[in-house]
Amino acid sequence: MKAAEEKIQEIFATRKYFIPSYQRPYSWDEDNAKELVDDIYESYKETSKEYFIGSLICISKDSSTFEVVDGQQRLITMTLLFKALIESVPIEDVKYDLKNKIILKDVYNNKNAEVEPRIRVRNKEFDVYMHYLLQGDKKFLPKNPSYTQQLLIKNFDVFLKYFEARKNEGVDLREFTGFILNNVYVVFVTTNSFASSYRLFNVLNTRGLSLSQSDLIKNKIFEIAEENKINHDDIERHWDEIENLIGIQHMDGFLIANEISQQKTRDQAAVPRTKLVEAVTKRIQEKYKSEMLAFTSDLKKSAINYKKIKDIDFDGSLRNILYCLNFFESDEWMTAFLAFLNKTDENNGPLKFHDFKKFVEFFEKVYLHKWFSEEAKGQRRVVCYAAIVEINSNKQLHGIIQSLYKYKNNEGLENYLNSDVYDKNSSSKLRLIRYVLFRIDQYMQDESITKIYHGTITIEHILPKTINNVYWNIRFSEEEQRQWVHKLGNLTLISGVKNSQASNSGFNKKMDIYKGGDKGDKKVSFDIAKEILNYSEWNLDSLSKRHEKLIGLSKDIWYITPLS
Repeated sequence: MKAAEEKIQEIFATRKYFIPSYQRPYSWDEDNAKELVDDIYESYKETSKEYFIGSLICISKDSSTFEVVDGQQRLITMTLLFKALIESVPIEDVKYDLKNKIILKDVYNNKNAEVEPRIRVRNKEFDVYMHYLLQGDKKFLPKNPSYTQQLLIKNFDVFLKYFEARKNEGVDLREFTGFILNNVYVVFVTTNSFASSYRLFNVLNTRGLSLSQSDLIKNKIFEIAEENKINHDDIERHWDEIENLIGIQHMDGFLIANEISQQKTRDQAAVPRTKLVEAVTKRIQEKYKSEMLAFTSDLKKSAINYKKIKDIDFDGSLRNILYCLNFFESDEWMTAFLAFLNKTDENNGPLKFHDFKKFVEFFEKVYLHKWFSEEAKGQRRVVCYAAIVEINSNKQLHGIIQSLYKYKNNEGLENYLNSDVYDKNSSSKLRLIRYVLFRIDQYMQDESITKIYHGTITIEHILPKTINNVYWNIRFSEEEQRQWVHKLGNLTLISGVKNSQASNSGFNKKMDIYKGGDKGDKKVSFDIAKEILNYSEWNLDSLSKRHEKLIGLSKDIWYITPLS
């Protein structure tokens, strides 16, 4: 291994670089790009002799070609910076010199010699990077750029605007360019060992480099493939397809959910994020016997199912339940659903896709019973882990439901429904009552209809929390108001604007607002709010009747009857 301080001028003088398959995609955002150029510019203003921008660690493939182990973010970003300077510096000699630093061309071969970038980026970003950004060919700008492509485009735009601002301030950009080339340094580290690249990658992570779990897992996958002489191309194709499905920024969430969904014992199901790479590696070795193509193929199938759950790509009650479950801060429930769908992909397995609806409907009841009983998060996860274990034990639907039946708590449901379900000081209680009201609203609708709500949705007290209106004073005593104001029967859902309008108004005014006001805009989209319009007034009798009605609907949804 060799290490030397080198000027940026030397880094981009005669060498070619390529980004290996195991590397993460380009991930620097606009803040990173702005910080880099700001720091360099501040150093320039202070007339510093040296400014270091970090290390570049590479594997030497030959005398002029290098595989980038660490430093691709800075390396690629510097080429975007150089291209922006080409557009900004009005001096042909500077433009020519900078072009040679980002694009290679053998002018002695023939007049139509092919050009290539000094840095070979991933295939998915190559056309945008090489042809659109470095060469300015607008036909290579995709209609719907991927997340990574957007980062490249936006960072280039950051530099263009930055240099335009400096020009307007009277800064000599030719002099600034010279400072970058001659005073900005990197520590250039090289090794000749291919195998050491994986070790270097992981060592960098333990020393504080900000690598995601997906970075480390991808690295481990390619490391195992290399050890077992497996072709990288198909593995890279599978990984790229997964990234396209999930989105690079969501890969960590998918990988932890997938790993939990694959476990066969309750202890294993509680996979901590810090142990994710270790858990994935162990499963690759034990289940797949290091057959990486089989692993990445199954991972892609799981990614399809994960996206289906995330996008709520279902109909009827399935769509309604998943839509509501997303109101909870935690998506711990998702792992059980992912485990089930992954099993339906298995040929001749005990579970079929048409079983999924029954599983979700029963799981929701048991899972909500934990919420109704105000059990800790760990106890709610027990239900999720129990379901995963039963699913991965190859049980049929009936056996899975039987194993979950022991977690029912109808008494906890009853107690909840008759309690003060609204508590502004408890975020978990507020999430739960919002869930309950949404599910009741959905239950009151035709199952074939699914409503998607936008904007701010709030919980409305029909009988106000504060009584300062004669309408309420003559219908409720202080004791009755305290007893009923936070009960289920006194709550509904309404848009944030209408909630502020309704406030402490009398019932007639509230009714008018629920209807849409004098303009009659008819924006009351919640059936649970429309239903209140059937009452001519809001007194103790109407409140208690509605309370009993909503309790009945809640039991229809969540009460668990004995298994047949």
